Amino acid sequence: MPLLEARGLTVRTVDLPSVGVAPGVVADLSGDADAVAQVLDTVDGPSLVCAHSYGGMVITVAAAGRTDVSRLVYLCAFMPDAGESLVQLTGGVPAPWIQLLDGGLTLPDPAQSADVFYADCDPRPRETPLQGSGRCRELRSASR
Repeated sequence: MPLLEARGLTVRTVDLPSVGVAPGVVADLSGDADAVAQVLDTVDGPSLVCAHSYGGMVITVAAAGRTDVSRLVYLCAFMPDAGESLVQLTGGVPAPWIQLLDGGLTLPDPAQSADVFYADCDPRPRETPLQGSGRCRELRSASR
């Protein structure tokens, strides 16, 4: 952020509700997109919105129909069309590392976390998969 701010840009970050929720609390794409939209509502003028990984799903939903978003930047992120689900994006079937749970919930498979999320990392980060860190959460697989 400091490099962008040094160029005169105003930078805002958004903590997605689905990240860091209490165990047993279900978050979803709509709630995450609402959080981004609320920040966008506070910005005067056009915005460039950047996201990483699952955040690509979020910014697509958050920016849909808005006239105040000039660009979406997908940084190693899912890049759906407006209204397209993650399952549609991956050819109509869930990615092999996504578990489908009861009630329309999804969860990255903890057994595959190291390979999926840390494939290019040194051995030490691979020894602490996301599930063990408490950062992997069940998400309701619905869009707006």
